[in-house]
Amino acid sequence: MKFAHTIGLIENLPLFQGLDAALVEKIAKAARVMRVLKRDIVYRKGDVCDGFYLVSYGRIRLSLFSSQGLEKPIQIAGMGNSFGDATMLQELAHYTTGIAVEDSGLVYVPKDVVTELLQSDGRLAMRMLANLAYRLHLMVDDIDDFLLQPPAARLATYLLRLIPPRSIETRNVQLFLHKHLMAAQLNLKPETLSRYFREFCSQGLIELDGSRITILSVDRLCQYVSSENMKGVAGKRKHKLL
Repeated sequence: MKFAHTIGLIENLPLFQGLDAALVEKIAKAARVMRVLKRDIVYRKGDVCDGFYLVSYGRIRLSLFSSQGLEKPIQIAGMGNSFGDATMLQELAHYTTGIAVEDSGLVYVPKDVVTELLQSDGRLAMRMLANLAYRLHLMVDDIDDFLLQPPAARLATYLLRLIPPRSIETRNVQLFLHKHLMAAQLNLKPETLSRYFREFCSQGLIELDGSRITILSVDRLCQYVSSENMKGVAGKRKHKLL
């Protein structure tokens, strides 16, 4: 029953969907199903990377830490996402620390079985390449959204990203990072982040109840992002003229 459960998990992961039953069974025999609790450390920076992880449910935060112990979230891996594969393929040690944001289920696939399957099945190789390329694209988006945009637009964009596709006019979203980690991810000071939350509430863009946020108008929040970005462009032009 346990083995059948592992096969079911693997078959439902996007990376492995549609593969031949024999390949899925081979992966399942080598894979390890893991359950981690909120705040558990999956691995630390510098640990040997001899396989990669896929998230069957929950979220894993991949972070860097300064010498003073300050955390900088780099990526949040959610359901269906993988992490550790790029490091594994480069035969490097982990360069981030993986921490469970919430109780999560993981499927760990050892490097030796991945190498064997990549040599025997071109579809899996193409899927892994596409997956890596997609994550690179997301990282570039993160730089654009959370570093190059004006500060207030970064928070608005972050909230919009939390909304599932096909949203309705009013949406409730859940913050899954503590505010100091959100601030680090958005390259803001915690007090600046709190000030923008208050401003968004006073402008009728959101309602805040602890970690739950009601976005009162998706359209208005999108317009706010555009407006802030236009102000930023105008400010840069003015600076050049001066």
